[in-house]
Amino acid sequence: MAAIQRYQGQDHDVLLFGKVLRHEVNEEFRKNVLTMRKNVENLMKNLISEKNPQKGLDFINRVFSKYQSGKQAVEFNIWNKVVYTLFEQTDAMVIEDRARATKVAAQMEKQMNSNLKQSGYQFETDKRAAKNKRLRNKSSIGSKGRRSNNAALWSGDANKSGGTTPNGTKDLRKRNKSV
Repeated sequence: MAAIQRYQGQDHDVLLFGKVLRHEVNEEFRKNVLTMRKNVENLMKNLISEKNPQKGLDFINRVFSKYQSGKQAVEFNIWNKVVYTLFEQTDAMVIEDRARATKVAAQMEKQMNSNLKQSGYQFETDKRAAKNKRLRNKSSIGSKGRRSNNAALWSGDANKSGGTTPNGTKDLRKRNKSV
């Protein structure tokens, strides 16, 4: 069960297996998922071949493999046709709206971060986080230049009270209660 908890966020097959074990879904649901996956694969390969009729099967499989591995983003028109083929129109519209909202939010965040980096501005919390990281790295280097486990031994109470680190040096991190 620990392995399922660990890997369910990375692999949807593990997530599905965990749900079957916990009786959250029927075992037959796995067969439905495999059928759906095969249908998506066939549909995408057909759409790729329609777009590139002069290309052979090797090309189609290479492009699909890139899509499947995440090395290349699925073209919107292919994604859109797959969604509208597999789902009813109202459900497909909801899925499309959510995907667009997610994409727009990600683009806005990327642009905002880019603008902030170009302007050279940093939030106070970013500056404090960078300073704390530098201090942790300095204090956790052992006598032979390797990282030691001292940073993991710091207790929260000692740090809040301005105490000392496990290697006996004074805790130089400043307490700042404002966020």
